[in-house]
Amino acid sequence: QSTGSSKEAVVSTQSTGTSHHLNTVQGIRESVVIRNQALVEEALELEKRNREHQRDVERVDKEMLEVREVQRAEEADYGERLNETREKITRAKNNYSPAALAGREKELSERKEKLQSEVRDLENELAGSDDMCEIVG
Repeated sequence: QSTGSSKEAVVSTQSTGTSHHLNTVQGIRESVVIRNQALVEEALELEKRNREHQRDVERVDKEMLEVREVQRAEEADYGERLNETREKITRAKNNYSPAALAGREKELSERKEKLQSEVRDLENELAGSDDMCEIVG
């Protein structure tokens, strides 16, 4: 009988070992499932943060484009104003160059002579009419 009891003990031990092994496998499976769920949740969270980050990047890119457009407009405006200023300086230099001033001086001198001549003529006319008044008077 001891042999039968011994066989039962071996079978009982094997079944306990198999049961323990099955429990361990089941525990590992449950652990893997739980870990997979955690990884899926983490991946979803990372994907969400990535989309948010992408929106931030797109917003910053858009703002940078707007800033560049404003800079280009300001540079164009600055260039225009700079050219206008250069043109004014060139005109002023041309207007006040020694040759231009000499020409202007000659023109004014001729005009002065003409006006003085007209004044002399008018004075002569006036003097002649005074003589006529005395003769008549």
